[in-house]
Amino acid sequence: MKLEIEITDALLTQIAERVAVILRVGKASTYTVGEAAAILGVCKKTITRRIEAKLIPSVPNIRPPRIPADFIDRAVTTNPRA
Repeated sequence: MKLEIEITDALLTQIAERVAVILRVGKASTYTVGEAAAILGVCKKTITRRIEAKLIPSVPNIRPPRIPADFIDRAVTTNPRA
């Protein structure tokens, strides 16, 4: 059985981002809105709206908002399409 897979630059970038999350050295405890958006593959406005809707947690009393890294890391590892 032979299986051929075409790996595009976009797919390779997504794979690299997920591996980086899993293997992250010197873990940061939080992500910025921009970092979270890049990791999840959505725009910054989407992250901001989800924070406002309480769908994504943020660290209280900190501006600009910071998202707990463990929340984003779990989202990436439990949802490979994130």
